[in-house]
Amino acid sequence: MVAAELTPGPSPAARHACAAASVVAWLRLGLAERRQLLGQQAHQLVDFPGVDVVQLGRRDAAAFRGENIGFVFQSFNLIAVLTSFENVEYPLVMVQNKPPGERRTRVLELLQAVGMSDQKDKLPDQLSGGQKQRVAIARALVTQPKLVLADEPTANLDHETAYTIIKLMKKMRDELNTTFIFSTHDTRIIGAAEIICTLEDGRLVGCEEAHG
Repeated sequence: MVAAELTPGPSPAARHACAAASVVAWLRLGLAERRQLLGQQAHQLVDFPGVDVVQLGRRDAAAFRGENIGFVFQSFNLIAVLTSFENVEYPLVMVQNKPPGERRTRVLELLQAVGMSDQKDKLPDQLSGGQKQRVAIARALVTQPKLVLADEPTANLDHETAYTIIKLMKKMRDELNTTFIFSTHDTRIIGAAEIICTLEDGRLVGCEEAHG
């Protein structure tokens, strides 16, 4: 398996990527569990700009995830009773509490960007696997997160749509300084990444900066 990353900067981003990849694992632990695992030196191992992630309690960690991290799940994890529009809008309502006008603008822009404007009123069980994937990607990006973690984000997409999604992510990287970390087997994603880390049998065997 290959973990591929689109980063907002050149070589220094490699160090940020390594720290960012461990942020979510830390956020799943309680403060006491973090201290027990690594003691008072833990803060030296996980770094997120401006935030001491290790010291966050569960409530603050949840708020931090909602404000800063977007997730693309391989199994989509769409809410069955919500339409495509409502699924993408959900984090803007429940996590970021954005006003209705801003929510609508952001959601419609993302749905158009992933080619799902004409499916905005459909429920998940009315969508194909590829369509669900596009809605899930739009939901992950709509909060304009600083970090996006994506598990096989293009697995259910045709070539044209996959390249459209990659182009959209590169635009976010350039305009919003969003960092993207992917776990993928997809050569399209690997070819677009600036840093490629290879995993074998659950172990990291190497990372390299892509060239060209």
